[in-house]
Amino acid sequence: MSARLRLPSGDTALLFPGDIIGRLWRAELQINHPAVSGLHAYLSHRDGRLWLLPLRGQLHVHGLSAREVALRPGLMVTLAPALPLTVVSIHLPAELSALSIDGQLHPLTHSRFTLSADLVPGPAGATDALADCWTTGQDWYLQPRGGERVRLEAGTQVDLLGRKLSLVDVRSSSAEAEPTLDPGRAEALHLIFQFETVQIQRDGSPVVLFSGLQARALSLLAEFGGPVHWQIVANEIWRRAEDAQQVRRRWDRLLWALRRRLRSEGIRQDLVMSKLGQVDLVLYAADTVDLRT
Repeated sequence: MSARLRLPSGDTALLFPGDIIGRLWRAELQINHPAVSGLHAYLSHRDGRLWLLPLRGQLHVHGLSAREVALRPGLMVTLAPALPLTVVSIHLPAELSALSIDGQLHPLTHSRFTLSADLVPGPAGATDALADCWTTGQDWYLQPRGGERVRLEAGTQVDLLGRKLSLVDVRSSSAEAEPTLDPGRAEALHLIFQFETVQIQRDGSPVVLFSGLQARALSLLAEFGGPVHWQIVANEIWRRAEDAQQVRRRWDRLLWALRRRLRSEGIRQDLVMSKLGQVDLVLYAADTVDLRT
């Protein structure tokens, strides 16, 4: 399932559920314009339809502000003055592809994602991932880190860490049982950064305390306030290290442990995003930050 949108330049972009429109590097549709928010809006799939939902930006249809927009061919959605997006086409197949991992189905409603060391699908671009998975719009590919690219074909099994992966087709109604994550409605976080410790608070849940290297990494990302190259953060943590390869190995282990801790505590996994060497602390509108470093 996908939506093709026409930009003011006349170019078109193919988006899949979960894809983000915004000014930041991590957006699948990056629009470099000061009137566009870093994370402006995102595409969602629910109730058998594709929706465009605002994150930190606004959406307008026929001059009126909209909290959500059900997409249909020909509809024009305006992000900002002189920045309209026109829906060219909508693709909602009766069947969807799903990744079967030892018989457990994971509907492929995102255009790209990663597989962690325990083969859990996660955000694209994670440096601690075991493999990358993406689609060209027609075919799906699996790229193990350090291995050869494999085109996934229905009915063909791939061995990865002794587990069986295969591509299967499922009815779209069953895929809808796992709707796209709605960042606008995600659980609000209150984060207190004190460099050596970081507290993450959620309504009705115990405080989660991070300490040591994980707390330092989170605090530094909060101080930078935006995407930064991983080596800049790593050099702040290990200032006396001389071996660049050793620093990289340390950073990869730290990021993997941090994301595993977030997952085990039930904190949204996209809080720390890594893509193309850049790492970022991703905050939603409802989050609050107390920076005491």
